[in-house]
Amino acid sequence: MGKIVNDTHIIGERGVIRFHDYCNSHYPYISFREVLRNDFGIDGEVELVRINEEGKKEISGELLKVQIKSSLGRGYLRKRSDGTFAFNAKKVDLEYWSKHSLDVLLIIYDDETETLYAKKIKQADYLGAKKKSYPIEFSKENILEKGKNDFVSRFSSDFKARVSFDSPETITTNLLYIKYHPRRLFFYESKFTTKKELFKNFPEASEAPYFLLYNKTIITGYHLLPTFKKFCDYSLINDKPVIVEYEDLVKNQVYRRNFIELLNIVFKDFVSTKGIWFNRDYRRYYFSKPKESNERSISKTSIKTGKIAPKKVVTFHKYGKDEFYRHIAFEIDYVFNLGSWYVILNPKYLFTLDGKTTLAPAKITKYTNFLTANEWNNQVQDQLYVLLNYLTNSEGGIEVASTQEIKFLISKFIHQNVNFGIPSDLPEMRISKSRVKAEKASVEKSKQQKLF
Repeated sequence: MGKIVNDTHIIGERGVIRFHDYCNSHYPYISFREVLRNDFGIDGEVELVRINEEGKKEISGELLKVQIKSSLGRGYLRKRSDGTFAFNAKKVDLEYWSKHSLDVLLIIYDDETETLYAKKIKQADYLGAKKKSYPIEFSKENILEKGKNDFVSRFSSDFKARVSFDSPETITTNLLYIKYHPRRLFFYESKFTTKKELFKNFPEASEAPYFLLYNKTIITGYHLLPTFKKFCDYSLINDKPVIVEYEDLVKNQVYRRNFIELLNIVFKDFVSTKGIWFNRDYRRYYFSKPKESNERSISKTSIKTGKIAPKKVVTFHKYGKDEFYRHIAFEIDYVFNLGSWYVILNPKYLFTLDGKTTLAPAKITKYTNFLTANEWNNQVQDQLYVLLNYLTNSEGGIEVASTQEIKFLISKFIHQNVNFGIPSDLPEMRISKSRVKAEKASVEKSKQQKLF
């Protein structure tokens, strides 16, 4: 005889699915994160999403633990004529819930009527843990009804913020210190107006420097002669540049924009050698799909154990009529602060039909929200380390460019001691102190060395 699946398990799963559907249909969206369940364990937690000033949905940080119980309307759900019923909570349930630092929301699913009920477990309920079982009263007022969108008004005051000021921690930021970068901008008068026009009759792209071209002005981060003499003879009116020194560069908004654009060109060229492409529509870099395969993997070093294992960065998915590739991706931005430049590395996803053509915006939003709403801090941190480890190509960090003309080196992550923390039941979210110490020392050493 094969393994038997009992009705209790099926109904339990149905209750979780119903609550998931309720959260997904609520406006604003409610983020429900399910965890592995056991006979009495917490089923997950919910986090409220609020609408910000720009009309966009953002995570609020308000959390509440969730326990879901399902029934056919008999057994521990004893209904009464006035529409009320009592759920007989076991002593072990109450004792377990009382140990959580976050409040617990008890969800009851009545499979007989396909109705969800919700009630926060109060302090008075925990006092009932002295008994073998304790009745928790429910009524029509506790019904969760799709379309009413009243979850926030009913339970928001019962949520606790994710951030705690009683838990100082060392945080990993997504800031990368730029150790070496160009120190000047060089402006040359050009014969051409656009790059397309310039390269039309000068196809030797490999013999061209990194440059911008605006209003018949070529902008670079270094002298073009003598290395790029052929390029100069073809494209310049004269080879005498106007030079903007670094002190003036950082003070002028236009020069700073030129500087960042130039760094982006160098960075884009570097990551292309590692099989990472740039999508102009979404302005993000993403792992390319191999021609001969629907998947792509890279080597990943575990934060916790240091062991190396494959990490899928491109995967094929099919949901209903939708077929697409999901690419791990990232965006970068630049920050200038206290005389130093930093790169912000922001993990993202990209969804394509064939490895290049992106899905419709509505589809991308749908699948991105599904992923990010169910991600924890350790997953984001893990993705940051996957990206950094893959891009790192020297002891000092990411050597984007290192030639006689230009040097562009990005250091490792910056760690910061803060007087707040994020309480969590997931110990693997914390990285080793020795690793933090080593990475902080690496960044400080970089800052003390003279810039190129």
